[in-house]
Formats: sequence, C-alpha cells, structure tokens
Amino acid sequence: MRAPWLIVGLFLTTACSDYELNAHPKGENGEDAGGEAVGPCIQVSPTSIDFGEVLVDDSATQPITIANRCGSEGSPNTLDLDLTAVTFDGNEEGTYSLTTLPATTLAGNEEIEVTLTFTPDAVDTFGAAVWVDSTDEASPREVVSAVGEGVEYIGEEETEPVEGEPVSDAGADQEVAPLDTVVLDGTASYDPDGNEPLTYSWSFASTPSGSSASLSSSSSPEPRFFADLAGTYELDLQVTNSIGVIDSTPDTVVIEAVPSSSFYVQLTWDTAMDLDLHLLDGSGPLFKSPGDACYCNTNPNWGGSGSTDDASLDIDAIYGYGPETTTIEAPADGDYAIRVHFYGESGFPECFGACQASEATVDLYIDGVLTETWTETLTDQGDVWEVATLAWPDATVSHELNMSSTTQISCY
Repeated sequence: MRAPWLIVGLFLTTACSDYELNAHPKGENGEDAGGEAVGPCIQVSPTSIDFGEVLVDDSATQPITIANRCGSEGSPNTLDLDLTAVTFDGNEEGTYSLTTLPATTLAGNEEIEVTLTFTPDAVDTFGAAVWVDSTDEASPREVVSAVGEGVEYIGEEETEPVEGEPVSDAGADQEVAPLDTVVLDGTASYDPDGNEPLTYSWSFASTPSGSSASLSSSSSPEPRFFADLAGTYELDLQVTNSIGVIDSTPDTVVIEAVPSSSFYVQLTWDTAMDLDLHLLDGSGPLFKSPGDACYCNTNPNWGGSGSTDDASLDIDAIYGYGPETTTIEAPADGDYAIRVHFYGESGFPECFGACQASEATVDLYIDGVLTETWTETLTDQGDVWEVATLAWPDATVSHELNMSSTTQISCY
C-alpha cells in the first residue's frame, strides 16, 4: 500500500519548468479610471474535489476556477491580482497534475480555469491539496483539497469464495471488433474442495440494443458468440460442482465491440420487415451504381487509393431486425449520405398483408467512438429515411431526418 499523503511540492519557477509567475505592479495610487480601487480579492472554486473511483492508469479531470472578484457580485474597480505560486501539498509524484495557467495576472472580475488531473497508478486512496498563493493580503493562500481512489474495477467488488461452493471465473474482459466471433473462457473456474468436474451455465446479462447475439453453447466451458453490433456485451457464468452445489456469486465478463475502421454505421429495427441500409458517396441518387453502397452493390470501387476508401456493406439482414452495417476503413474526402429504405418483407419488395411500422435506429461511429444515434419510424414499403450527411475529413454531420419514398428496388 502507498502512503497517500507524502508531500511533494511542485513549485512554479523557471528552474522546475512549471509556471513562470512574474509580479505585476498595481495602478498608480491604488486607483483606476472608474474611481477608488478595491481588492484584489481571490476566489477559488471548488474548494474540495472528490474524484471517486478511477481505474488504475486511467485519468479523471476536474476544473478549478480562479477569479479576482470581491463580493458575490464583484466590484467594477478591483485591483489586479497576481498569482505568485500554485503548489501541491501531499501529492504523490505523477498521481495529480495541473494544466499550465493561462494567465498569472487577473484584472478585476477576470477569471481563469486550470484542470486538475488524477491518474492513479495503484489500487489505493490518494489525497492532495492544491495551494493557490496570490497578492490578496486578506487571504494570501487558498486551498483546494482533492481525493481519489485507484481501483481495478468500477461498480464490481471482488467476492470471497463461499465455503463449500465452487468458484466461477468467466475470464478476462476483452475488446473486439464488431462482426468478430468471441471465444469465452471459463476454464479457470474451480471447486476448492475438489468436487469436480464442474457444470457450466453461461447467460447474457446485457447486449447492445438491437443485437441478436446468442451463445454457441451455454453449457460449454468455452462457448462462442458472434458480436453482431458495436457496443457492450456482459455475460454471467455460474458453475455447479459434482455434488450439485451451485456457485451463488456468478462471475461477469465484459466484451467491448469497438469498430476499428474510421467510418462505421449500423442499422437495427424492431420488426420482421426488411429494411436496408444505404450509404451514398454523392455521385448519384439512391440505387445508382457505383455511388450507392447497399445490398445490390455491397463493395463498390469509390476512390483512387486502393480498397481502404471503398465502402463495404458487411451484413444484409433480410428477415428483420438487423443489424446491417457499412464500414469504410479510411474514407476519402467528400460527403457521405446515410439512408434507410423500407424494402418489403422476407426479401420481397412488398409486404404480406399490411406493412408493419418499423422503428429504425442508426448508430454512427467515427474512429471507434459512438458519435450520433438517430431513431425514426418507417411505415410502408418504399419509404426512404434520409438520415444525415457526413462531411469528411472534418467528420461534421448535417442532420437531415427527412422522409421520402421511391419505387426503385434494385441497382442500376
């Protein structure tokens, strides 16, 4: 365990290459053009920061505002405030850090913001105090206290084995790409009393909205599933020993499916109707080849830099619900229009009876990060949801969210 209150001073001088703080003279006779001067008056907020639980080697940030303001409303004639030093008391080197001060002299009613960062490097509680020294004679030092806890898990406590029970171990968390086949590993599960072999029982605790993921075998120690959507999959493992005793504390494994391509868009919907995802490169209308990447033009040749700037429709779901996904590894500069078309039912450009209104959801990921989510209801065969247009390389999105219709059903 670390001693969380070791004192490491971070003095802001040129010699230690932190902040260079120079004194600035006050106005002549302590006055300014508006009349008799008051202050300076330092105000620092917040005065305490609790970062809570932060994963080891991850970072959390909180802003600290430093102002030259007298009273709750402030004075229009406050004298300049000089910040003479900002130091840490009780910091373990590298655990807390501050951004560079944007200014060292504050005029009346002026304020600046610095960011305090907490980066725990071990499972422990770390405390620190930030000392803000200034030329405010009434309060030359303001103190901001900070505390944070480095943890291996957030929202999940490690549990001790229950006497007489086997112990479930669902394996290490994983990061995969959408459309990968994930292999789970529960082989580290055991029975402290040697009552083996074990019986395994896996189940999904949560999946991304719209996912139809299923396990190859819920009773296998190493089952598989297809990560059909980007997002988070949580699975629980419970084991039973050879004399029928069940582990009362199932173990959970988290699988994050993160797109590896620069551009990733996915479509899901809530009925057995047949909806289709289209991505247009701006060279033509819906279904026009090669500019529309869709079920009848799944991997068009779009650019001059090889295949990395070509769109790929990776899944075409005919019998409802989705998902359908389109990716571009490295998009060329230009505009890309996202569209959803109500094709029909079961691969036919019509519905057997009345078409079911279908709520469609489109998720857009840029460089692996979920950027936008849109939802709209399509009611009839031929409906076209004009979702949005993405401009590359700026990755700016123009929200359209218009509805139109078409009689076209194939590429031309």
